[in-house]
Formats: sequence, structure tokens, C-alpha cells
Amino acid sequence: MPKKYRGSLEIISEILLFIKTKGKAKKTEFLRKANLGSRQANLYLDDLLKWKLIENLTPGEKEGLNFRLTAKGEDLLKTLQEIKKIIGEMWIH
Repeated sequence: MPKKYRGSLEIISEILLFIKTKGKAKKTEFLRKANLGSRQANLYLDDLLKWKLIENLTPGEKEGLNFRLTAKGEDLLKTLQEIKKIIGEMWIH
């Protein structure tokens, strides 16, 4: 079976959903869950923080960073889930 390509919105949705489900999550946890390499995970992490979709619960620390969703992140996740429900298997690539 060919590898399924995941678009950025699908990856963002997976990360946000994982963090929401756990309440808070460490970078390594959602890196594994979203099946991302370290470089790619850092790019997504930087963007999610810049867009204020997640917040760092342990600022100033290098290791063991914990993140949680912001209200804006919750809103985006809800919107992405609604879009996915409407378009089903097509999802966004």
C-alpha cells in the first residue's frame, strides 16, 4: 500500500488533538504521535507557538517542555474537525 501523504493542516490537526486529549503534552510525545522528525517537529512547534495555538507551560527550560492548547488552538481544532467531517476521506492534502 502506498504511503499516504499528509498535508500541513492534517499534521497540525493531529498535534492539536493529541495535546487537547492529554491536557498538556511534551514535545517528544506529540513528535512521536504525529510521526515527525525532530527538524520537522520544531518547524511545526515554532509555528504553533507563533500563531498562539499552543502555549509553553515551562518557559525558560530547554528539556521537558510542556504545551497546552490556547482558546485559539481549541477553535482551530474544532474548525478542522468540522471540515474533515464534511469532506471525509478527501481531507486536505
